[in-house]
Amino acid sequence: MEAQAGQVSDVNEFLKLVDKYLDIPEFDDAILNELVSKIVVHSLVRESGKKQVRIDLYSTYVGKIRIPLKLRRESLNK
Repeated sequence: MEAQAGQVSDVNEFLKLVDKYLDIPEFDDAILNELVSKIVVHSLVRESGKKQVRIDLYSTYVGKIRIPLKLRRESLNK
């Protein structure tokens, strides 16, 4: 029960932090440092002839957030 209460508290703190930055004109270093606690860049791997790098983003208060989005190479080159 205590662990769950701590998690809810952390999520509430994260939401307060996100609310603070809803209408930002520019994403800068200070905002990044406040919202993100850690970024892990994994080694390059080849899958089906394509190079891929996995990046894990750990958010302040809530930890690793999984974003189920695969970017195609064409979208990165725009």
